[in-house]
Amino acid sequence: MAYVLSGFGTSAVNGTYEDNATTKNSARVYKKTGASYYIYRGAAVWCIGTDTSDTNPTILYTNSASAVLSPPLTGWVSNAGGSPPGDSPIGTVTPQLTERYVTSSAGGSGDGTSGNPWTLTQALANATPGDRVNIKTGTYTVTTSVTLTNSGTGQAIIFRGYDTTITDGYQGRTNGNGALVTTKMPNISFTGSGRLSVATNVILESINFTRTSSTSTSSMITVSGSRVSLIRCVAADSSTGASVNTLNGVLNVIDCDVSTNNSSGGACILPVTGANIIGCRLQATSGSGVLINAALVGVTASRCTFFSMTTGIKVTSTSGSGAIPLAQNCTAYGLTGAFIELPNNATSAPVTFPVLVDCHVTDCAYVAYSQYTTLPVPTIEVNLRTRDNTNADTGFGDWPAYGAVTTDGGGASTDYADAAGGDFRLVSSAPGKAAGVTAYGSIGALEPVATGGAPGFSSPLIRAA
Repeated sequence: MAYVLSGFGTSAVNGTYEDNATTKNSARVYKKTGASYYIYRGAAVWCIGTDTSDTNPTILYTNSASAVLSPPLTGWVSNAGGSPPGDSPIGTVTPQLTERYVTSSAGGSGDGTSGNPWTLTQALANATPGDRVNIKTGTYTVTTSVTLTNSGTGQAIIFRGYDTTITDGYQGRTNGNGALVTTKMPNISFTGSGRLSVATNVILESINFTRTSSTSTSSMITVSGSRVSLIRCVAADSSTGASVNTLNGVLNVIDCDVSTNNSSGGACILPVTGANIIGCRLQATSGSGVLINAALVGVTASRCTFFSMTTGIKVTSTSGSGAIPLAQNCTAYGLTGAFIELPNNATSAPVTFPVLVDCHVTDCAYVAYSQYTTLPVPTIEVNLRTRDNTNADTGFGDWPAYGAVTTDGGGASTDYADAAGGDFRLVSSAPGKAAGVTAYGSIGALEPVATGGAPGFSSPLIRAA
């Protein structure tokens, strides 16, 4: 992690400050490049100091207004009182990410710079808070369990894929709505017992994670801490060794493709303390899109597509104050089970309260299925578009459904551009078009096809008849 101090009246103090790997008062010390000036956090303020021993900086200036580096610091005063000499304008401290690099051809002795990159193994061992590790395209085979050693304390640790420039890993989706394009993403390929464990405050971006194994019995990516995010990644697990999950404990899964093709079951995503799943495509050969097996887990799924799986969102916990799944603007197609399934708890009242809003559920066995044997489950269904589902909602009693869009038997072409080909954009005549809770918004994960076949949207001015 590095900080840049600029605009400070004492010009000698201005410049770049990098982690000095020392502490004062149990706080990290940052040293100015090529000089003996330091920034560190005191008991309640940030300080600038100087000391030739590199171990115990003497306070020159402190920030009396704020103990936070971002937004930028203002209000510097000298330790003896008053303003620093010539301090006009007041200095600004801006946090900077440190760019690191990984290539598949690295020799193992690099320092992570662009001219002397790390191996993936080195990056996992050495990345520290504030590092953005840029992984170049190529195949990185991992045959054993590996761990990202450090947590993002204060600043996140970011792993990001790229090809020729460090921002080109994300190339959108096929036809704007299909599978993520992976041509400029690095492929981290897990084989044998290969898997990845990460701790806290880590972001994984634009990386193609795959696994083909007959021996692995653990999730492909497991979080041991918290606040881990996957953004625009592919996580495709084809393990056949046991019923395992693809992602375990990831908090934010955004614009990702997640799949598990294990014939023994398993789930794409297993939340631990909660999850925000936004704009994802989820596919599971014989398992679930999201599996909630713990109490007090809040899960939000928004703009997600669930297809080629047994159950969309499956709750197995029967204890405590229950999971609270919210599904908004999701599409579920061809599920052999239910879009949402709740467990049986014969000893107490239901503890799970699902909320479904603007979801598009067709050609499934159920929209919602509950195994509770005591009382019907209180649930809220608002503006659902359903069609050709084999069974009615089961186990929910007479809890009302609000604003349900007409159900019919018109087949997939009634709603989708090409369901068989995985294109779940709505056709222009789809009943769910412009029928959402939000004015002029549509039901489901994807908006209608525009003229010429481009990704479409509902007009904000003219509502479809």
